[in-house]
Amino acid sequence: MGEHDGSNTARAQRIAECLTCVAPAEVTTDLWGNRWSKLMVNCMANALAGLSGYGTAEVPTIPEITRLAIQLGAETARVALGLGHDLHPVAGVSPYRFIDAAEGRKVEEVLKALRNAGSGGGEGVPSLGQDVRKKRRTEIAYLNGHVSETGRQLGIPTPFNDRIVAIVEDLGIGFECDPAHLVPLQEMLS
Repeated sequence: MGEHDGSNTARAQRIAECLTCVAPAEVTTDLWGNRWSKLMVNCMANALAGLSGYGTAEVPTIPEITRLAIQLGAETARVALGLGHDLHPVAGVSPYRFIDAAEGRKVEEVLKALRNAGSGGGEGVPSLGQDVRKKRRTEIAYLNGHVSETGRQLGIPTPFNDRIVAIVEDLGIGFECDPAHLVPLQEMLS
């Protein structure tokens, strides 16, 4: 937890101390970098898993889906960097390496790192996937949609995030998970 301005205040310290009664908590002076790094993770996995029906551990094991995750992550990184935020590594991979891989440089290194990072995970289903399975409205607008909207405001293109938002919104509430939902995104890779 932390202050929006990045300061390390007594208030933040007290709140973190109180929170440690129920879970580990610490103060960060990089709240926005942490938030955007987490958003990068969510944008890379949640909608892909929700649309396809694959679990969290499966997504990084399927190269054609992981390539989509790289594009989604790189767009999120570009937007966060455009806002002036420092980002933290995702799955041990620098955000700049995601951008490089999205542009065709050292793709295999990033694919391998993501595959290795995912190999220790369980068969969990991300929140957006749970929403789809339970026929609830998804959080796509607050994840990939936020990246798309912020990218538009900054003049940073986010075509993969734009498209995944459109796919989820076009399917509406109550659709069935199916890897075929990812075909329009995969066609963008060609």
